[in-house]
Amino acid sequence: MSAGNINSLLEIWAADLARYKASPPFRTQADLYRSIDDTPLGGVKWESFTVSYGGPRPDDDVPTWMTDKHSIFFRNPLEIVHGMLSNPDFKDEIDYAPLRVYGPDGKCRLQNFMSGEWAWRQANIISQKVSCTDTSFVPIILGSDKTTVSVATGQNEYWPLYCSIGNVHNNVRRAHRNAVEVVAFLAIPKTNKKHADDANFRKFRRQLFHTSLSRILSPLRPYMEDPEVVRCGDGHFRKVVYGIGPYIADYPEQALLACTVQGWCPVCANPKDDLDADGALQCTREHTKFLVCEFELGDLWHSYGVVGDVVPFTNDFPRADIHHLISPDILHQLIKGTFKDHLVTWVEQALKIEHAIDGLVSADIVRAIRAFLEFCYLVRRDVHMEDSITEVQEALNSFHQYRKIFLTLEVRQDFSLPRQHSLVHYVDKIWEFAAPNGLCSSITESKHIKAVKEPWRRSNRYEALEQMLMTNQPLGKLAAARVDFKERGMLDATLFKVEKKAPEHQYGRTVEQIADVFAIPSLQQLIRCFLYHQLHPAEGLSGASIPLDRCPPFDNKGLLSVYHSASATFYARSDPCGTGGMHREIIRATPKWRTGAARFDCVFVNRRNNAHGLLGMEVGRIRLFFRIHHEGRQYSCAVVHWFHRTGDEPDEDTGMWVVQPRFVGNPRKRSPLLSVIHLNTIVRAAHLIGVSIDKPVPDGLESRGALDHFPSFFVNKYIDHHAFELLHTSVSR
Repeated sequence: MSAGNINSLLEIWAADLARYKASPPFRTQADLYRSIDDTPLGGVKWESFTVSYGGPRPDDDVPTWMTDKHSIFFRNPLEIVHGMLSNPDFKDEIDYAPLRVYGPDGKCRLQNFMSGEWAWRQANIISQKVSCTDTSFVPIILGSDKTTVSVATGQNEYWPLYCSIGNVHNNVRRAHRNAVEVVAFLAIPKTNKKHADDANFRKFRRQLFHTSLSRILSPLRPYMEDPEVVRCGDGHFRKVVYGIGPYIADYPEQALLACTVQGWCPVCANPKDDLDADGALQCTREHTKFLVCEFELGDLWHSYGVVGDVVPFTNDFPRADIHHLISPDILHQLIKGTFKDHLVTWVEQALKIEHAIDGLVSADIVRAIRAFLEFCYLVRRDVHMEDSITEVQEALNSFHQYRKIFLTLEVRQDFSLPRQHSLVHYVDKIWEFAAPNGLCSSITESKHIKAVKEPWRRSNRYEALEQMLMTNQPLGKLAAARVDFKERGMLDATLFKVEKKAPEHQYGRTVEQIADVFAIPSLQQLIRCFLYHQLHPAEGLSGASIPLDRCPPFDNKGLLSVYHSASATFYARSDPCGTGGMHREIIRATPKWRTGAARFDCVFVNRRNNAHGLLGMEVGRIRLFFRIHHEGRQYSCAVVHWFHRTGDEPDEDTGMWVVQPRFVGNPRKRSPLLSVIHLNTIVRAAHLIGVSIDKPVPDGLESRGALDHFPSFFVNKYIDHHAFELLHTSVSR
């Protein structure tokens, strides 16, 4: 907020308090900022250093990049890590040592970072030193990603470097709770088109990156071999030893980090033109050093994909091998890379080549996309066990088998694509670093908003970086102060108002009126059957299976309250929806949605059994939400139109269950099969996709009419992570 607006608000506040002969805590915006600056918590100060080119220069026409001084702004990473370790907000969601977790079946569970094999090996190495006995290991997780804050006004780019610690749980790192902090803004050297491809400029740009990282992280270096004592969030003091941990980056930065030529893999030594060859060797720091000593720079570049004249920053730190520290990146490797840039483009090309007339795709294309989507959702799981890792490998094997159709159709000549090749390393990375969702670049991408984009918008756009740093500084102090206030119990009395949903009265209140508006002539009978089931649950009978005269009476005097929506709250542990894993969605049933057509959503209904997938649930379409009172009790209900499964297994090609709406009566005069159910039997909303085999979808069909158009539907398990967990059937099942 601008200084003028802050002053205006403070004046309004002062005028309101004047009648009480009181004054606000701050007189002006300057007074407010002084109070924030005086806060002793958080807000590690920004520092800077400059780097310039020191090599040989031409006699004339010296490019500007050789004479420029490149400023790198940074904060002391040691102080930032101290703040994270001492943060009481993390005290119940942090591991101070590597651990191995086993389920009731005795199988290993991989969830948070410290449960992976890499942290365990590092701790074993550290423990061999006498001074490091009884020491906690703190992995320093880094991430960087260039971001553009404006396009029309000159493409202003910034290169933030982020820092976290591997000890905090993955859900904390994903939930924007100050477990990821911006530690630096790296320099972006620029030159004109004439010198952009100059080998010296490219070398300088790479070495500038690595030199900057080494300089920024140097305060941590003394405590990577000998421990320091720090205060932790639970109030205890611990000896800690630091180590360079995984680095979160997209493929271009992975290549830059590993000093790898673009097009080669930064993790394994497979050749550029055959990335998925069997028997790939792991790249290592020692192997790269050997190659650099034995071969010329040209041979290193063309035959081994090694940039031999640049030293990785990890060489300046103990136990750090950049090839081992490249983290899996679900966002750029799977979603943006393999799915968006590769598969979607390939399918479009295949349609033009093979099916330009009827618009169909071959079964192998469908199976390839199915296998890849299953791979995506499986690796995105919050917890991995031996069985799920086996499923990941099976899905990858299926994807590699069925993607050959794109070679057959001559859409591709090979699959030597670095981002797609990265899939073969995911199983190893899960064992090394546990669940990949704690190291995804979506974490740093989302951090761009608060650390870069919003501060830039608050600036005057002229030499904006220093203004952005001054914005980040007080925000860090406020965040730290809020955690401290909460820990002291100063925020427990916060008041909030809960808005209750109001019933819709425009349809009347009687059964007859509502049955007429919603076209449910049997509503009264359905309610009576429902009440029998509620009053006699031990019989295990559906109300619809007994004579109506045995059901409790519910005449036209029984009043109904109609609602247009209901909320479903469920545990979605693999969704990025907060640290608790709880998710909330709205299910709607209304004759007029946003002044338009009717909207009646579909849902999953629990069958109260332990069967897997859709065998343990039913699919229904909500026709009405309502509430009734009967014999002093209140019931929240829904009228559903039932669907039935067409088989006991999902569709072979898509992996999705197929359902059809159920009707009663003869084909000429049939009516939907309806029931009244209690709301507590609804699991969540269901997403159905119309099955259109050998027939094109009508051009004029809108989404609001899809559920009434198709005779059968796929139950979409790929709509989100929770739906996948509910409906997925493993390959081996």
